Parts: sequence; structure tokens; C-alpha cells
Amino acid sequence: MSEGGIVEMEAPIAASNVMIIDPKTKKRTRIGHTTDKNGKKIRITKKSNEKID
Repeated sequence: MSEGGIVEMEAPIAASNVMIIDPKTKKRTRIGHTTDKNGKKIRITKKSNEKID
């Protein structure tokens, strides 16, 4: 009889499938873009609209 557990697999993953952790909600989120008041493009999190970078 097997105890069970976590199986670790190492396989390539496409960069488009990687998600970041939102610094505010601590959950996975996608990245969006917006512009600041100077017209510079900045990255934001989709869940909380927090600026990253």
C-alpha cells in the first residue's frame, strides 16, 4: 500500500504560462500594462492594479 505524497517533475514550461505572485494579495496574477503621467509604460498586476518593477 502506498503512502502518497508530492511528485516532483522537471519539465520545460513556456514563459507565457508563468504567473507572478501579487505583492498585495499574495495570489497568482497576470501582468497588464498602463502608462504613468509622463507617458512611460509601466507593468501592473491585474488583480490589484499594483505597480511592479
